[in-house]
Amino acid sequence: MTMEEEDGSSVVSFPLHVVVFSVLDELQKTDLAAAQTLRAALNKVEKKHPGFTQDLVNGILEAKSANVNLTECLLRLAAYDSEGN
Repeated sequence: MTMEEEDGSSVVSFPLHVVVFSVLDELQKTDLAAAQTLRAALNKVEKKHPGFTQDLVNGILEAKSANVNLTECLLRLAAYDSEGN
């Protein structure tokens, strides 16, 4: 997983790379074009509006009344991802 965009700038959004891109990696197996389109769009919106993805994920969790600590989950996912490599 790389955080570098095509233009060389980086998007540093933990929720985007750890949560959303993991989902898009799965989507890519069934619909490559959709996954690529969503990945590009989310990179673009995160670059213009830093924190968008975290707000999006928080909003989804709140809408589902999920009692989840997003920060803790992200740290656990990042640790899991680094252990798997």
